[in-house]
Amino acid sequence: MCGIIGIVSQEYVSSREILKVLKRLEYRGYDSVGYALNDGTVEKDTGEISDFMRRTKEKNFRTGIAHTRWATHGGVT
Repeated sequence: MCGIIGIVSQEYVSSREILKVLKRLEYRGYDSVGYALNDGTVEKDTGEISDFMRRTKEKNFRTGIAHTRWATHGGVT
């Protein structure tokens, strides 16, 4: 299972905001998390969203997608 969200905004949004929204979907998966932003930034890691937020730098963006994954098939990646 997984949770996927996307944000498109005319104003800049903090990467912390996309992760706060994704945190609401954490029950859909807590094995790995990541996001991709319109400037080409891609951040991903294993573990919970709150840990991921502490490990990554804050970035501003206008368009981005994020996911959380529960490893029901295959390894934790």
